[in-house]
Amino acid sequence: MANYEWAIRHAKRARYYGLNPKCAICGYPGLWAMTKHNGRIICYECNLSIQGKPTTEDHHLLGRQNSPVTVNISGNLHRFLSELHTNWGYDFLLTFPGILIWLLVVFMEYCIRKMVAHEN
Repeated sequence: MANYEWAIRHAKRARYYGLNPKCAICGYPGLWAMTKHNGRIICYECNLSIQGKPTTEDHHLLGRQNSPVTVNISGNLHRFLSELHTNWGYDFLLTFPGILIWLLVVFMEYCIRKMVAHEN
C-alpha cells in the first residue's frame, strides 16, 4: 500500500476523532484504537468490554494467509499491528528492521498501559 493511502486514512481518522484522542473510559491514547459509542470517543477494548466481548484477540504474526500461528494480544495493539501490516506488508515486517519495529510497538503498548494505569 502506498504511503499516501495511509496518510489519507490517518487524516480521515484525525478529522473524525481529533489529533490526540483519549478513551473517555480508560484514557488510552492512540488514534488507531478509537471508535465511538453513544457519542463518546472510546478505545476499541472498552467498546469490546461494553459489548461483553473479550478485550484480547488472536493475531496472526505472519499473516493469516502465511501461517495459522497466532498470539493472543490486546485489542488495541491488534488494531495497530493490523494497521502496520496494511501499510508496510508482511514482507517488510519479517525483515530485521520490521521485527525491531514490532518489538518497539509492543514495548510502547506496555508503556502506554503503565502510564494510563498510573493516571487512573
